[in-house]
Amino acid sequence: DQDKDKKENDDQKDDQNKDQNQDQNQDQKQNQPPKITPQAAQQMLQAIQNKENETQEKVKREKAKLYERQQREKNW
Repeated sequence: DQDKDKKENDDQKDDQNKDQNQDQNQDQKQNQPPKITPQAAQQMLQAIQNKENETQEKVKREKAKLYERQQREKNW
């Protein structure tokens, strides 16, 4: 029985070691930057800038509405 228990414990340790090794391999893969072509990077940058411009315009419109509302309320 002791031999059987010892073997089960060894198996569990082996499984843990395998898991740790897999985790380490995944970490190493994640640390490597993805391969991106300069064209793809440029397209992504352009898309982000377009989105930023849209957001800025939206904020400006919201501020303008708020300003107009304040001007109407203080009509004295």
